[in-house]
Amino acid sequence: MRPVVPEEIGDLLKWRPLMLFDRTLLGPAYVESIVSYSPALIASPGGKRLPLEVWYKIIDFSNRYPESHRYSLVRPGFLQTSERGDELVCERYQRWLPFGNIKQLNEIDMYEFYLAHPDKSRHPSLDSPCQSPFRCFGSPCAFPTALLASRTKFLHVSLTVPDVIKNLEEGYCSRCSGKHVVGSDFEMDWVG
Repeated sequence: MRPVVPEEIGDLLKWRPLMLFDRTLLGPAYVESIVSYSPALIASPGGKRLPLEVWYKIIDFSNRYPESHRYSLVRPGFLQTSERGDELVCERYQRWLPFGNIKQLNEIDMYEFYLAHPDKSRHPSLDSPCQSPFRCFGSPCAFPTALLASRTKFLHVSLTVPDVIKNLEEGYCSRCSGKHVVGSDFEMDWVG
């Protein structure tokens, strides 16, 4: 999993992979974009302003404890222009077959293929009866593309099965006896 960068918006709209949207960090990314431009743009009703260093400490604090953040699985739809600039409009997935219920090793490859290509019905080189796990869209969401340049990374692409299990399924993995398994050791639990 890696953060989305502004320069790849066009490619993402062609490719249309699934992405992890950290809803908790959208607000801090917005505040960071404003104070980076000019800290004087945010003031209390009495005219009090915080120095940039204090804003950065507040924003850095908001990035802590990602396990308590709220996430959504989204797919880029289209770019719209508003008076505030370009916005990336995404479809938000509401339901999918749980990744934590994967039973066979080849299903990991299939699920990761579907994360990168959710519009495909089958993998071109893998012969598997595993169907796409994604079922139902919720309401769309949109955010200014300018926020993708922020130090606060709220949108990620190149997702893996452990990324989905960790961030969207509360770490539950039936194959791993409920352990919170992430990273390269994940597939090792399937061998032997």
